[in-house]
Amino acid sequence: PETFYRRPADIRVQVNDRFDRRFDTLWETAAERFPVVGERTAKYLTWRFGRCPDTDYRVLCISNQQDELLAYLVYRQHGTMILIGDIFFADPRHIDTLLAELLRLARKQKAEAVIAIYLGSQTVCGRLKHFGFWQRPCEWKALLYVDKKSAPPTGPLFDPENWHLTYADIDTDE
Repeated sequence: PETFYRRPADIRVQVNDRFDRRFDTLWETAAERFPVVGERTAKYLTWRFGRCPDTDYRVLCISNQQDELLAYLVYRQHGTMILIGDIFFADPRHIDTLLAELLRLARKQKAEAVIAIYLGSQTVCGRLKHFGFWQRPCEWKALLYVDKKSAPPTGPLFDPENWHLTYADIDTDE
């Protein structure tokens, strides 16, 4: 699908390895979109991905002509495999651009597989499927702690459509 995708003319794509103030601006804009999401500030992303001692993460950034960050995708390559560490956006229309550009990059780097870990909306899942991703069996569990006094055990908090969890939210491999 990335072969036939045409990037909008007003969208810029850049690959870098830093998280600057633009990530904070995107976080402030997009955080409301997902009631269940981990922090995505520049400080957090630098801690989670920028200072990783054994892996070099890269950041695929989508911005407008004014250099405002619209969406990003963090990834790393390990041999012939690429792992998506995080994907974040304010507008889901930018998911296709992120995935198409990553897959083009993966083909140039002779990657044989691209892996994403995601728990959340069917919009994102649908776009992943459109670009050839498929769901594999996984025994990982998501643990959600809610104080019964502050939130009932039903409602929007318990609807995965309101979630946006990626590899960036995993704090243990056990």
